[in-house]
Amino acid sequence: MMKKYCFGDNLIYLRKMYKLSQTQLGVIVGKTHSAISNWERGTREPSDADVQAFCEHFGLSPADLMYRRLDEQVKATPAEREEELILLARLMDEEQFRKLFDYAVELLGEGNASLS
Repeated sequence: MMKKYCFGDNLIYLRKMYKLSQTQLGVIVGKTHSAISNWERGTREPSDADVQAFCEHFGLSPADLMYRRLDEQVKATPAEREEELILLARLMDEEQFRKLFDYAVELLGEGNASLS
């Protein structure tokens, strides 16, 4: 099996970012805390199905989870990113906000979304 260069470090990073214990993370993907520990330490490698379960839960691609250092790419927690987006939205005028909203709808493929 191919070496999972960043998998263990990325699991540690994601677990700490979301304030999860190894046991809690294991429950999310149906594994024991010892499996999580072994993956974090690099003493065992996950199956493709395990990698896919993490990817689905955290919204990552397998390539990002396994081969990119997430701690170098993501500098803010989801709550911090959400707060930043809210602040930026408040600085926009109505036309800028409408353009941003329309762009987001296009990206998400939700043609039936609307502003309430």
